[in-house]
Amino acid sequence: MNLPTSTPWDNYPPGKLTLKRGDLHLWRIHLDLSPEKIALLKKTLSSDEIIRADRLIAPVKRENFIASRGSLRVILGRYLDLKPGEIQFEYGEEGKPFIKKIPLSFNLSHSADWAALAVTNGSEVGIDIEYIDPRLDYEKVAAQFFSLQERDRLMQFSPRRRRRGFYRIWTAKEGTLKCSGSGFTRQGGDLPRENLHSLDFSTNNFELNAFHLAKNYVATLVAAGDISSVKRWHLKG
Repeated sequence: MNLPTSTPWDNYPPGKLTLKRGDLHLWRIHLDLSPEKIALLKKTLSSDEIIRADRLIAPVKRENFIASRGSLRVILGRYLDLKPGEIQFEYGEEGKPFIKKIPLSFNLSHSADWAALAVTNGSEVGIDIEYIDPRLDYEKVAAQFFSLQERDRLMQFSPRRRRRGFYRIWTAKEGTLKCSGSGFTRQGGDLPRENLHSLDFSTNNFELNAFHLAKNYVATLVAAGDISSVKRWHLKG
């Protein structure tokens, strides 16, 4: 898998979206939407998604959740020729959503003002994006969630780049766990070396790619399976 880093994100394509086996579409979604757009997207959500949204006390987090889940439905609806509100998600044991009886695999991540979505045909995927929070006590978080080897790797970054290095390790770890369907509810093994080459995790071969999403963000895409074609799309609000 080779993610183009210098090419721009293409605007949302016209017509029905299709994926051949081995194709991967990577989506960038801006979540800072108008109240009217948020209200429209909320109408597409299922009752359990609305309950999850309403549990979020902070208005910005609630609106970002609605924007990301609603946009997920809009995009998947174009692949499946369904209205956004007609899509019925099911969930794996660890909460990863899927849609029965379709070959598409997808994974969504959102942080602050942006979301990213990976959609494939025939490969499992995991994606994680993180806003680089200058206030986060990342050393404390690393002490809780990173293995000894990962903490050692973190210290190999220069002090000036160590915060970004933390997010590189974090997004690679979380993306890998999401690809396996577990997320951080299951603690994974060590990550590959800092250049993010492939890794043997459980019984699957995972390929990791860091990619540029937006300024002050770190993002990693993980795929288990052969990816022969990658396209990058930007969803306008």
